[in-house]
Amino acid sequence: PDHSIYFHDDAAVDRLIYEEDWPEFPHLTKIMQCVQFGGAMKIDIWRILVIYRYGGIYTDIDNWPGQKFDKDTIPDDISAFFLSDAWNRPSQWFFAMEPYHPIAYYCMIEILHRVLYLDDISKPKVVFVTGPDALKHAYGRFFNWQLKDKIFGGGTFTGKLFKQVQKIEKRKTGKYVIGSLGGTFDDIVWSNETMKVTKRDKVEKENGVVHWLK
Repeated sequence: PDHSIYFHDDAAVDRLIYEEDWPEFPHLTKIMQCVQFGGAMKIDIWRILVIYRYGGIYTDIDNWPGQKFDKDTIPDDISAFFLSDAWNRPSQWFFAMEPYHPIAYYCMIEILHRVLYLDDISKPKVVFVTGPDALKHAYGRFFNWQLKDKIFGGGTFTGKLFKQVQKIEKRKTGKYVIGSLGGTFDDIVWSNETMKVTKRDKVEKENGVVHWLK
């Protein structure tokens, strides 16, 4: 109730990347010429840019709040908030940062570097070029790669500029945010009066939206 919700369509994504001024990333539009195959890489870049510029909470559209997530989950003195993915990396599918956060900046620099040095732009390994591995690198750089055994676990840690960052450990992540609409995407529902389909198929058919997987 205390947040505004913004949905970005393809046109909004392109406006942010190509029409906004990005003096911090002067080669962005040129390097985007290498992002030609599949929308996943573009969305990885967009999600970091939009949070870097405006701050706030980013979530994939199929996430669902868990029992421990409410308006007080992210303390006011926390500059960035992450869950943990299956490899204990900071979650790319749900996170929060204040505007112009160093982690977002480092992530964008790392992404652009990795895209620029691709050997074959037609076969990028998205996870390691623009995806979770780039965010992991930025997260580690923010802490100068100190206390690696702790910062990739769970807790509240102080990094550059004395900014505090909170990361929820992997075993507790599902209590805060659940993927696939709370695990209900494969539930069977009525498509019409005579036919049943999965909720995923119904969403895709009625909205023309295909659930994206890397």
